[in-house]
Amino acid sequence: MSLSVSGLPAGATGGFTPASVTGSGTSTLSISSSNTTPPGSYPLTITGTSGSVTHTASVTLTVNGTCVTATSGGPWQNTAIAAQTGTFTAIFDTTPSASPLNAVVALSNGAQTAYTAFATLVRFNPSGDIDARNGGVYSALSVIPFAGGKTYHFRLVINVPARTYSIFVTPPGGTELTVGTNFGFRTEQNTVTSLDHSGAFVNTSNPGSLMTCNFAIP
Repeated sequence: MSLSVSGLPAGATGGFTPASVTGSGTSTLSISSSNTTPPGSYPLTITGTSGSVTHTASVTLTVNGTCVTATSGGPWQNTAIAAQTGTFTAIFDTTPSASPLNAVVALSNGAQTAYTAFATLVRFNPSGDIDARNGGVYSALSVIPFAGGKTYHFRLVINVPARTYSIFVTPPGGTELTVGTNFGFRTEQNTVTSLDHSGAFVNTSNPGSLMTCNFAIP
């Protein structure tokens, strides 16, 4: 009997060991996810086929988003993502440990260790507000305060060929707010053609930590 699985989410792959069974044999299904797999619960269908006879079984796959924590005095925390060269959306949840803070979540080409090497940067700033890099400066369309220990959901719509991005944030218990529309990539990255890493960093000027979870490209 040959075995197959359907219903896997984006970025996930599955395989059986062994790939087929005979009689009352058993097989183990192994599933691997990636940074592009959105967190959630997914119904999967396992199908066994032997000639004209088929049998199915249903299981549920639960994908929990991974978390990365950056701390003041610590290094940049870089995570590889699927390379993006066009227009795409990135989402993630971020929890600052304190307010004010001086911390960023950013996207880059390759793993990087300097602010200037990142194209898009959203920031929990030393004034206790959320802003984002727009070319050579940080700015925001309105004042959006943040609190320590609270989780903020970000949605970035990024146009790599145009080197622009729009930033949206949903505070806990609130509605989505616009941080910026069509902001330019950081000036030093205005020729970048691909983004394939996310990074997080907390400056020592404001001690604390920043936890980023559930990064996904839906």
